[in-house]
Amino acid sequence: MIIPQIYAATIVTSNERIAGTITEQSKSSVSVRMEDGNIRKIERERVVQIFDDNGELVYASPALMPDQKKAPEQGEPAAEKLLDNALIIDGLVGGIYGGFYNKERDNSDGSISVKFSDGTTQYSKSTLTSFGFGLNYQKASSARWTTLYTYTFRSVVHSVYAGDGQKYKYEDISTKTVSSRHALLIGKEARFYPTQGISSIDIIGQVGYEFGNYYPLATYNDYRTKLSPAPALYTVPGSVMIHGPTARIGSGISFRFSPAWQMRLLAFYQIAYSIASDQIWTAVEKNVLTHDLYGVVSFGYSF
Repeated sequence: MIIPQIYAATIVTSNERIAGTITEQSKSSVSVRMEDGNIRKIERERVVQIFDDNGELVYASPALMPDQKKAPEQGEPAAEKLLDNALIIDGLVGGIYGGFYNKERDNSDGSISVKFSDGTTQYSKSTLTSFGFGLNYQKASSARWTTLYTYTFRSVVHSVYAGDGQKYKYEDISTKTVSSRHALLIGKEARFYPTQGISSIDIIGQVGYEFGNYYPLATYNDYRTKLSPAPALYTVPGSVMIHGPTARIGSGISFRFSPAWQMRLLAFYQIAYSIASDQIWTAVEKNVLTHDLYGVVSFGYSF
C-alpha cells in the first residue's frame, strides 16, 4: 500500500501510538514530525499499523496479513507440483470384432446342440474376449500435456459353450486362444482437472504398429473330435502371422494419491489394419480391419 511522503497519521507500534505527520518513509524506516516540531525516525519492523487523519487503515505489517496464496481456478491443477516422468503398468480386458474374428464366432454359434436332462436342446454360443497388459512411459511437458509411449500385449480367447448358467447348466465346449498380438504406440495425453486436487480426467490418442499371430479354427479343431459324427476337418495353417498399423483413442480418470503414486481407470477403442501372411476364409479378405474395445486398470509411479 502506497502512502504519500507527507501525510498526517497515527502510527501504532508494538508498545505505543505516535501522532504526527509522516515526512519520509522507506523499506527500513518511517520519519514523523511530532507536534513539537522534532523529527522522530521509527524502524519499519516496529510499525504495526498506520492510520490516516480520517482513521482509515493505510498500512498493516505483513505479519498481520493472512497468507493469500492464489487458489487454483477450476480446471487447473493444484499448486502441488506434478512430477515429469512416470512408469505405468496396465491390465486390460475387453472384446474384439471384425474380419476373421467375426468368422470364428459365426462358425461356432448355433453349430452344436446339447441336450439337457429336461429334454430341451440348447445350441452353442461363443464369445471373443481380449486379455492383456501394457507398459507405459509418460513424459510431461506441462501439467496439461504429456507424451505417452506404450507397449501392449493382447491375447484373444474364443470360448464356445451351451447353457446360460442359470436355467441350464453352463457347458464349456471349447476354449482356445485364437490370436496374440504385440503393439508399440506413441501419442499425446491431455489432462483436465475438475477439482483443485491433482487427480485428472485424461484423454489419450496414440498411433503405432502391431504384430503377432492368428490361430485359425483353434476352437473348431478342438471340439470337432468330441462330436459324433465328427464334422469335416479343414486343412489350415496352425499359425498365421499378422501385422499392420494401429491407432487408439481413450479416456478415463487418474487418481493421484500423491505426486508420486497414481491409479488410472481408462476405456479404449483401438482399430488395426491386419495384414495376414495367408488367406484362411474365402469370404474374408486377407487383409482386414479389426476393432478392439477394452477397459484398463493402471498403477503408476512418478519421478
